[in-house]
Amino acid sequence: MEKRLFFQLLEMTGMRLSEGLGLEWNDINFKKKTVSIERSRTPFGVGPTKTPSSVRTIFIEDDMLALLHKFKVATKAALLRSGERFDKDGLIFSFNHTSAYYYFQDIIKNAGIEVGKYVIHSLRHTHATLLMGAGVSPVDVANRLGHSDPAITLRIYAHAIKGNDEKNAELFAKIVNL
Repeated sequence: MEKRLFFQLLEMTGMRLSEGLGLEWNDINFKKKTVSIERSRTPFGVGPTKTPSSVRTIFIEDDMLALLHKFKVATKAALLRSGERFDKDGLIFSFNHTSAYYYFQDIIKNAGIEVGKYVIHSLRHTHATLLMGAGVSPVDVANRLGHSDPAITLRIYAHAIKGNDEKNAELFAKIVNL
């Protein structure tokens, strides 16, 4: 459950691998439906995010929130059975970068996708590309990804909005012909 949840969370939020690994339970606000990204966990330990603008709070949808809650309850129960204490300030995910890499490769292989074609960071690109392709403003996508400047987002993900010209012309015609 933990591995699958981790990769779903990355895809649904656009978080970087190190940001997801750095999440603590107190970063999830179940009432406000948000996740706060305040640190990253690299192979060298827990530290600051990649850039100051990477520190952010973003909304997460109900299904993801429910999965996180279910995992939190299961984690608490498992720790109680083993005699350990649940730490609300503790890291959510127990594995490291290397393990995440191998888990992701297994998922890709089991899905029948050519191994090596996708990396974990592809989940972040998928998140951004789908948002941009759906017409979400580059400013909003930049804020969600933790980019300091929407120009960065546009430079990386502009391909997602190419080909929208026909759709944009139709939309404009509808607006002016109201």
